[in-house]
Amino acid sequence: MKAFLSISLVFVSMTIFAQKNIFLGNEFWNENTSIEEVKSEIDKGNSPTEFSQFNFDATAYAILNKAPLETILFLLEIEGNEVTKITHDARNYLMWAAYRGNYELTKILMEKGADIHILDDKGNNLQTFTAMGGVTDHRIYDLFTAYDLKLDAPNRAGATAIHYLAQHIEDVKAFDYFIANGFDIEAKDNHGNTVFHYASSQGNIELLDQLIAIGFNPKEVNDNNENALFFAAKGKRRFSNELPVFEYLVKKGLNPRLTNIAGNNLLHFIAASNKNENVYTYLIDQNLDIQKENDEGNNPLMIAAMRKNEVGLSILYARTKDKTIINDKGYNLLTYALRTKNAGLAERVLKAGLDFKIIDKSGDNLITHLVATFDERNRKFFEHYFEILQKKGVKVQDKTIHLATAMENEALVTILLNSKVDINAKNKHGLTALQLAAMKGHDTKFLRFLIEKGADKNTITDFDESVYDLAKSNELLSGDLEFLK
Repeated sequence: MKAFLSISLVFVSMTIFAQKNIFLGNEFWNENTSIEEVKSEIDKGNSPTEFSQFNFDATAYAILNKAPLETILFLLEIEGNEVTKITHDARNYLMWAAYRGNYELTKILMEKGADIHILDDKGNNLQTFTAMGGVTDHRIYDLFTAYDLKLDAPNRAGATAIHYLAQHIEDVKAFDYFIANGFDIEAKDNHGNTVFHYASSQGNIELLDQLIAIGFNPKEVNDNNENALFFAAKGKRRFSNELPVFEYLVKKGLNPRLTNIAGNNLLHFIAASNKNENVYTYLIDQNLDIQKENDEGNNPLMIAAMRKNEVGLSILYARTKDKTIINDKGYNLLTYALRTKNAGLAERVLKAGLDFKIIDKSGDNLITHLVATFDERNRKFFEHYFEILQKKGVKVQDKTIHLATAMENEALVTILLNSKVDINAKNKHGLTALQLAAMKGHDTKFLRFLIEKGADKNTITDFDESVYDLAKSNELLSGDLEFLK
């Protein structure tokens, strides 16, 4: 209890709150967000050009949340928001505008010289990414044609716009425009997937019937040994298929017991996100192997744990015999419970005889995983399991000091030092916490804090660089650095 109270007091007294940029989130933006509101928030110190941790900025959020055109154009006039700016997943504003089906903005951005040949870091071109948004507005695709873009140009996966549209449309007639513009509806992507495979992701049975009627073979298996049931099991972004889709495809003769080339069966995929209990029951009743480990050593239960799918966890935990499984990374169920902050799972597996002192393939123990995924919002979870694991004999590894340093979290560093971690321990690259903070840190106050806690400022790198040298080369640090000499 004394240790627990000391941890709590450290957090209460030392938690640092950073100002949140109101523009970097969905809450501020909507179809009515005005220029005046944006100006008001800029005056309060919110940056209209700053990136979020996921590389979205105010303009990207405004586009995605369908803010008024005049508001978006105002943002584009601000220095630092040029049409050439690259955001999340290496996408420019043009990609977001087209993805959202915003014809007027798409047209303006193209006229302003936005890169129309851009590829995002997933290998998508403007045409395929637009289709991923379910956009069927012919005016946008006509714009692409007017700029000499080939509408049926495939992305890096070999899929074209028509494949992705199959995940959104309600009727095959929606394909008519695209077929008239040169699309081959029978084309397959690089993995041998047809339009029918993609259409199965959204589970529109009427559309699937129409595709069969025009000649698609519902039982076709792709190069990964997957039939359309695998696409139904994967679903699509923020969407999971319900039982009728699976029943329909099985009645069409599809084998539900296939295992793909990566060792996954259908249960591995529904375990990731599907929350329909009857889908699990149905597939298990089809004699799928619930214990099956894929090529990464994960069974469906492990997938549900890493994705924190509570419905999947509840069903699969009750039916999976071996709960002591360790995957190829060296993770067990308790590892994922700690990493995902799943107290319910953690309490269950604590009683299941799992190895508390497990070391993964990177040499990390469970406390290191707990520290690596520390989040101020889940402070009580951290405090609780940090104490439990120590009582179980799990050591606090010296490498945790480097993890806490990367977060520049004084409270976390203090807790680790109170647990006898060596503040001058070197990581696998031969660097101490202070050296890392000097190289990559944002705050000289944190450097002073580390020194006050015993960090050696006289340590030298293998390249004869002092802490002062490292800090001088760090453009993110500002202010007087003389204290490092």
